[in-house]
Amino acid sequence: MGRKSKHASSGHLPLTNYERKEIGKKYGTTTARLSGASQNTFGHCALSLHPAKDQPVATLSGHIYERPAILEYLLHQTQQLKKAQERYQQWLDTREHEETQQEEKKRKKELEKFEEAQKVVVKKQKVVE
Repeated sequence: MGRKSKHASSGHLPLTNYERKEIGKKYGTTTARLSGASQNTFGHCALSLHPAKDQPVATLSGHIYERPAILEYLLHQTQQLKKAQERYQQWLDTREHEETQQEEKKRKKELEKFEEAQKVVVKKQKVVE
């Protein structure tokens, strides 16, 4: 890449030609434009995407919602959170069980090593006598 100069040909942007081309690929309206489908139609609920007829509510930012859609969304999210909490609790229980098993195996190995060491000491005592 070329050197960034104060006297770049683009005027106030001190970028090289390569950098301007790379920026042009990622930004601007030439590569990505919003279609009408990505914008919410006026008077439609932002959650259900249907016309807001049953108890519409507007936020300060201008989004329109229906009260039943809000309640349904909150109920759904609450259920999802409960399921996620149950999965997390199961994971914690499994982890605790595995740690307990590992500690038990470690204790058994230490006990076996101790018993082997004691057998050697007992054999040496018998040989000396």
